[in-house]
Amino acid sequence: MQSIAVIGAGCSGTLVVQQLIRRLDPGRRVKILWFGDEERFGPGLPYGARTNDEAFLLNMKSTLLGVEKDGPLSFDPWLLRCGDAPAHQGPGAPSERYVPRLKMGDYLAEIAAELQAACRRSGHELLTISASVSRVRRQGQGFRVEATVSGRPQQWMADKIVLALGHPRKATPFDAPGRYFANPYHDLAALKAAVQPGDRIGILGTKLTGVDMALLMDRLGAGHIAMYSNSGRLPLVRGFIPTEDDAPGLDRPPHLRSLRDFLAWFRRARAWEHDYVGLFSEGDPIKRLELELAAAQGARPWQMLLDSTKHWIDAFWSDLHDTQKRKFLRKYQGMWMSYRHPMPRENAMRLLALLKSGRLTVHRGYKSTTPNKTTGVEGFRIHLSQGDLDVDRVIDATGHAGNLARLDCPLLESLIDEGFVRQHPAGGLSIQPHTMELTGQRDLYALGPLTQGPLFYVSAIERLASHADTIAVQLLAEPESPPIHRAGLPALA
Repeated sequence: MQSIAVIGAGCSGTLVVQQLIRRLDPGRRVKILWFGDEERFGPGLPYGARTNDEAFLLNMKSTLLGVEKDGPLSFDPWLLRCGDAPAHQGPGAPSERYVPRLKMGDYLAEIAAELQAACRRSGHELLTISASVSRVRRQGQGFRVEATVSGRPQQWMADKIVLALGHPRKATPFDAPGRYFANPYHDLAALKAAVQPGDRIGILGTKLTGVDMALLMDRLGAGHIAMYSNSGRLPLVRGFIPTEDDAPGLDRPPHLRSLRDFLAWFRRARAWEHDYVGLFSEGDPIKRLELELAAAQGARPWQMLLDSTKHWIDAFWSDLHDTQKRKFLRKYQGMWMSYRHPMPRENAMRLLALLKSGRLTVHRGYKSTTPNKTTGVEGFRIHLSQGDLDVDRVIDATGHAGNLARLDCPLLESLIDEGFVRQHPAGGLSIQPHTMELTGQRDLYALGPLTQGPLFYVSAIERLASHADTIAVQLLAEPESPPIHRAGLPALA
């Protein structure tokens, strides 16, 4: 019997198991070992109960989310079956709603439970193992998976392995518990307990994670909140998005080979010309948010144009030379995130109120963070191009680290030591994009945030589903027969 180990019980691991079960032949015997150290199988870090707050919203409307677009497992019908009213309304239509991320966690937990029930009904073997995997080693033609269960070391054998590790912790640059939070979602409970009314809070990062943290700090009674980054630009505001059938479905334009080509294509499309003057140049955060909220009351053609790139952006990214990829990550990633991943209108309105009250400021030109030795009070000094800020606590809201050396993950460290993984020139694990197999490692696959570098979009559920399907095809492929050697004839190449 073939055995497959899926390490990680979050969204990406759930999707791999789902695709495996969908593709399994009724007569084929496969044993799936599903490892996870999460509170529940399914939600993972982005949607888990311990790593979320009720105020954290999904930044896409519910009709566009789920493990499948239509059918019994789609997200919006699930919400309706659960009796969830559209509490977070946007402009344009009743279905234009942005629900708490905790709802997605409940949905994925139900999907995971249904997968286990489906296996029991069909006779397939799915073993869920609540354990933190610490090591993977080659043994014979397969692998030995080592983990700790209830304080005791155990091991399992597997023929093939999928790394679905989600968002590993980042290593903290400062040994300052309760003062510096390198992993705010992982350590959300500790963060909430540490913040005191009147605290001066510094938030490194001005995109969606930074928005979440700023709104949370406001609710916890922080005195002043400073958000800062290189660009100092907040996400834009999502306008009304028509149904997928009404949105433009554009193929990849021909001759698109470089970042310059992409920017020229976007300019020529002129989808932005009906928006407000200053869309690209307005820097004042209050004025920009006011203009954004006004523009977001209707459909925004340039947002739909950028949304349409999701169908071919991975292929475009794969075709870019590594120097182009590094240039994008260095110069344009912040701008891309601001425009391509806008925030819900509700969050924008709350940020605007904070900015107008003076309790929130947004800064550009971030240089570095150092412990504050001058005030006699524990805290940090934030060095900016136009001056310094003193804060009591710092939250790193820059998201996933593409540099593997900056991650705090014992399993990943073990995989590096064993020679299983190496870093891609653009960051993340080096994999073969068309198979999701780790470079130079047969029968060892990866998906999710750790593959950002060789791939572009690695966290959106629809992309995870596509990558999981690619992996499932590879996992269930029959092994190739070795070449036949006949006396007097050379082996075929």
